[in-house]
Amino acid sequence: MSFIDKEMIRTIGDFPHKRGAYEIESYLYGFDGKVNPGCWLFGDTVYGDMYLVNQNWGTYSTPILAYLEYVGMARVPSSVTHTEEVSTVEGYSRSFSSSVEAEINLGAGFLGSVVGGKLTSTTTEGISNSSSRTRKVEMEGPGIFNFYQMHMVYAHCVTGAGNFSDFFKYAKTKTYSKAGREDREDLCILTSIATSSIITVAAENSVKPLGWDEIQEAALMKGHDFPGNGGRWIFNYGAYHTPGNRY
Repeated sequence: MSFIDKEMIRTIGDFPHKRGAYEIESYLYGFDGKVNPGCWLFGDTVYGDMYLVNQNWGTYSTPILAYLEYVGMARVPSSVTHTEEVSTVEGYSRSFSSSVEAEINLGAGFLGSVVGGKLTSTTTEGISNSSSRTRKVEMEGPGIFNFYQMHMVYAHCVTGAGNFSDFFKYAKTKTYSKAGREDREDLCILTSIATSSIITVAAENSVKPLGWDEIQEAALMKGHDFPGNGGRWIFNYGAYHTPGNRY
């Protein structure tokens, strides 16, 4: 059984809301060298297919949280320009990929729905796994430096897939009824996806990275009313009828 940091969950709950790439990155990357660990997002809901387990399911997806994921550290002992090779992530975050027991594929059209920070996947197949990529980062010594990569958390309402909730450690379900008839059981889950945005931070200005369990507790289990539609973030179910919000 993993340890859950309850104070971190409370801290995430108190994050401010930001909208668009400028506000998100300005807040996370901070001022005077000091960074912030994360923020809630105001973003648009999109509707399209998500492949889950054995087939495509019509899915509502919305960006709900941006955060800094720790990806490495470097010590520069003298006053020189140092280049460090940093192992970054493409596709899903490592913590998400390692926690899921089912195949999940977000189609290529989903990539256009990001609100801040370019998603790392550039393939026509969309996002289906997590992989590593080495990037070179320059810094001026002396000092100890930490590297962070911005990740984005998406919430997904997977229509009709409620019976797959057992594949996820954190999930919610709801029964969708129409005209008094129980039509389907929907599934609500979170994914974490890496962006191409990397930042170098002096050790004295670094922040403790967020845990994936704590993010899910704060954002899904405590932060959103499902089967309702309220809390720190919401789905816009009108996306189904909005041509620009479908992929």
